[in-house]
Amino acid sequence: TKEYIESLKKIVVPFNIEIIARQINTSSEIGPELNELSPKIDLLWVIADPLVLENEETVLQVLQIAKQQKKPVYAFSDSFVKHGAALSISPNMSTIGGQSANLMMSLKEGKFPADRVQFPAGSSITLNLCIFETLKLSINQEAFSSVDQIVSCPSK
Repeated sequence: TKEYIESLKKIVVPFNIEIIARQINTSSEIGPELNELSPKIDLLWVIADPLVLENEETVLQVLQIAKQQKKPVYAFSDSFVKHGAALSISPNMSTIGGQSANLMMSLKEGKFPADRVQFPAGSSITLNLCIFETLKLSINQEAFSSVDQIVSCPSK
């Protein structure tokens, strides 16, 4: 995970984005760490870490704290969006399966990838329009064409 975060920090530099990463070893550290981090961030990016996000209760805690702090959450699975995240980019499992098979064939032939971290070849973007409206976040209208699924506010 540390290697992944360090590679992401380099990737976002041209976009004038700073990643403030925090290492969390147990789910009991999430609440205090998020409360300390919240004033310093514009967005909470939740990465896939099964040691920290060990159960549904922990995931809901993260989303609840972000909601209280009025911070949008960017996550790795559309299930987060259904529970209050603003946006997710989820890997396409069938595409990743093909990518994994190609990687294994390359390794079998003695060809090793240049980077140890391999990013998923395919993905799906889900946007929670209700969260964007609630937090009064602006949306680049041109980006809508890249969104695969839009979650709207429930009817009142």
